Amino acid sequence: MLRDGEPVFEKRGDAQEHMLRWPTQAWAVAVEALEEAARRGVRRVVIHDRAHGMWWARLADFEDHGVPIDRGHGPQVALAVDWWSFAPHDSRTVRQGTLFAEVPA
Repeated sequence: MLRDGEPVFEKRGDAQEHMLRWPTQAWAVAVEALEEAARRGVRRVVIHDRAHGMWWARLADFEDHGVPIDRGHGPQVALAVDWWSFAPHDSRTVRQGTLFAEVPA
């Protein structure tokens, strides 16, 4: 899918069920999906959290800061929530540390 004119990898999830909680809060993505995204020129990963809002991170952050895991769902890379930006469903602002900006299209 294209967002802001660039290809992005998007998936749907629910933080209550899919967000990792130990040893830190993180979202994980299958290694195979990340490799395919890189081949397609994707630079951003977007997760649509059904209950809370939208999370997005740079694909490069998975390579630089991600942790390989396999908890029974195949090889994945977990990226701590500190590396993600977040926009709640009912807000036009995003959270990234202490910075706020407009939500991207």
